[in-house]
Amino acid sequence: MKNITLAVISSLIISSPMVIAATGGTITFNGKLTATTCKIDIEGQGADALVKLPTIGVNQLSALGETAGSTSFNMALSGCSGTLSSASAFFEAGGGNVDVATGRLNNSGSAQLVQLQLRDGSSSKNAIIKAGSQEQAMSMTYVDTSSGTATLPYLVEYYAQGKTTPGDVVSKVVYSIQYK
Repeated sequence: MKNITLAVISSLIISSPMVIAATGGTITFNGKLTATTCKIDIEGQGADALVKLPTIGVNQLSALGETAGSTSFNMALSGCSGTLSSASAFFEAGGGNVDVATGRLNNSGSAQLVQLQLRDGSSSKNAIIKAGSQEQAMSMTYVDTSSGTATLPYLVEYYAQGKTTPGDVVSKVVYSIQYK
């Protein structure tokens, strides 16, 4: 009986997967809080605003990747004070309003197969902004705020995910101003 028990225990030890742990490391996180702040005004509406895109025909958005209805909007910064002298807007991915794979804004209206796409009006080619992405954080255009004021220009446009259908297009995005 002893030999059978020993044989069973030995076979269990040999056949069971082995768990090996490597030595861990340390992750250090650095950040900074600043007294630098600016008052934000979007198209004369304050920090919260409504940007109206033009009404367009679905024939302008009939295939994947087509864009139309480009509409500019500005974030006017004023009363900027503190030691940091440039700012940019970072568009967040929270609230289910952003397609995390593409960074485009999801439509909650009745139109189908359409999203909204943000663009950076400060960049030479109106670069596409992928809301909430690390890529956005690395490529943001910062504007000089040392005079106490600045304008952050952006655009928003319809983006077809396929052959669109008529209806309302509604979305929103949360943003924060980042300073350096």
